Amino acid sequence: MAALCSFPGQAEKVYYVDPDGNAPEGMTVDAVYTKVAAAINAVTADEPVTIYLKPGHEFKESNMTTGANRVDLTIIGDSSIINAGSAQRILRTEAARLVLKDITFTGVKNYTSMGGVLYFAGNANSASELVIDSCVFENCALTSGADGGAAIATGTNAMNVTITNSVFRNNQTEGYRDAMSGTSIHFQGKEGVFTVENSIFQNNVINSNSGAMAVGIVNNSNVQARLANNTFYNNTTKGVPVGSVPNILIKGSGNSVQVVNNTFYFDLRDESDDEGDQTLMKEVYKRTSAVNISETGNNTLYFVNNAVVGLRNAVISPKATGRTIACQNNYAVVLEPHSYVSELADNENGNMLITARESNVGDPFIADIDALTSLMTEAGLSDTLATDNFVPYLAVSETSPLVNAGVAEYLVGEENIVPLVDVLGTAREDDGVDIGAYEYVPSDQPTAIAGVDAATDLSVYVQSGNLVVENHTDTEFQVTLFQIDGRQVAAMPVEQTAVIGGDRLPRGVLLVVATNGHDQIVKKVIL
Repeated sequence: MAALCSFPGQAEKVYYVDPDGNAPEGMTVDAVYTKVAAAINAVTADEPVTIYLKPGHEFKESNMTTGANRVDLTIIGDSSIINAGSAQRILRTEAARLVLKDITFTGVKNYTSMGGVLYFAGNANSASELVIDSCVFENCALTSGADGGAAIATGTNAMNVTITNSVFRNNQTEGYRDAMSGTSIHFQGKEGVFTVENSIFQNNVINSNSGAMAVGIVNNSNVQARLANNTFYNNTTKGVPVGSVPNILIKGSGNSVQVVNNTFYFDLRDESDDEGDQTLMKEVYKRTSAVNISETGNNTLYFVNNAVVGLRNAVISPKATGRTIACQNNYAVVLEPHSYVSELADNENGNMLITARESNVGDPFIADIDALTSLMTEAGLSDTLATDNFVPYLAVSETSPLVNAGVAEYLVGEENIVPLVDVLGTAREDDGVDIGAYEYVPSDQPTAIAGVDAATDLSVYVQSGNLVVENHTDTEFQVTLFQIDGRQVAAMPVEQTAVIGGDRLPRGVLLVVATNGHDQIVKKVIL
């Protein structure tokens, strides 16, 4: 099985950015610019524009803005880099639609406001859309009081945000003016959909006693949020020891949040060579958790098929009322249970909760940490990230208790929220679903969703706004289209070529699943 990231077809205008002003070979473009900022400034609200960046080039630019509101803008790199190299934001926009693809963003140094790389304001008049695929956000930092989002922050307007196959690594915030924030992503949108899938949050740090180390879903209302197939690895807090700083923070009101098939892992054994480092480990363990859901706002959390290994808690909440938590088939090896989250009790609803101590009895002692470290090996998770995929992941062993321990179906309304494939694009079978982001396969061959296509039997691309599926074999494929949240939108047999009108399909990221009775191919396309 293979997976592919396809790109939008040719827009009404196409720009190319090359520092030497050279036009690309084999591509017809409307204009060539030497700076990314100049190309962005040329975009108007009159027509969609796609900007292609010179492959492999590092652009040193920052403080860019779209010159007009409500633009429809796509920026596509090819292992391209945009390096701020200063205390400046890279891009601010009020675009109607913004797509970013295959770009590494880095070098935001101690910026003083939220959204170090990107501030996506949205628009007050109608819902906006942000799509990010196969991008890297790394080594960006905000100063104290910047309110979070060293990588991405959004405004408070209605919007839909989809982030897939992306890497958030080594970002840092020095503390927030507003306690409701996230180090890498600070999402404040309302009345829309917020999706993060097949991504990793690695070594992000907050120097605060509040907020979140990775993703803050805050200040918003009536949002349908989904986080699936993600890995949260060694994200830490170094703040004053008050409360628990989670990887994911859920606040606001009336929000429904699906946290499904993620892996949360925390291990500082490599940094614990002396008594001082052991003390640091003890302090960090005091405040780490997978998810913190507010006791106010009538928010709902669906916590399903997640692996939580080495953290202090899995799910926490300041109180047991004012929110709804549903936990199903999770595996947690943590320091201690949380007194207000009885929904994650051991041997209830398929959950496995293994703790190093029975309750919160104050600061963990070195013996508590040693006990937890010993228990962590029972999860059967690799203690190092695999890097044979664009998005690094933690593999599991054949004998891991995570294998086939998940649930294949969990319905929210009529929707099955369990993802169809894992972080590598491996199909999750009905007769055995693993817990966590990775699905163990005995003869596993990484499929690299955000990497090189390994299947030549099927082509999927967008042309003139329509989706085209080409079958290059003599065997008919049954092709099914799904939205990123698992909802089926179309199905058809394809003998040779099928063209699906774009007006019949939702915009955003679609999964294309094709089977011929022997093989299954999963591809991904952005409309």
